[in-house]
Amino acid sequence: MLAHIGAPWEAETIAMALHKSNVHVDISGWKAKYLPVPFLRELKGRLRAQVCFGSDYPMFDPQEHLNDVLALDLGTEVNEGLLRNNARRFLGLASTVQ
Repeated sequence: MLAHIGAPWEAETIAMALHKSNVHVDISGWKAKYLPVPFLRELKGRLRAQVCFGSDYPMFDPQEHLNDVLALDLGTEVNEGLLRNNARRFLGLASTVQ
């Protein structure tokens, strides 16, 4: 799990995650409106199963950060993965939690 989108190596993080399906990335430490465009493009596409939500509390208010992410209009499938399913799978909880 690469925290903070691997900052300051965002491009390298994207490349690693695209190459290795066991590399996951969290978005903590980034305001949603400042997520890099190449990262958002891959989040909506090839990395949709490898990115997890993180608020970086107490730096960001979790509810505010969640609202900002939802405002990105990523779509239901991407949001469900980002906000729940990807972390459950990463932690080995996908088959045990409903």
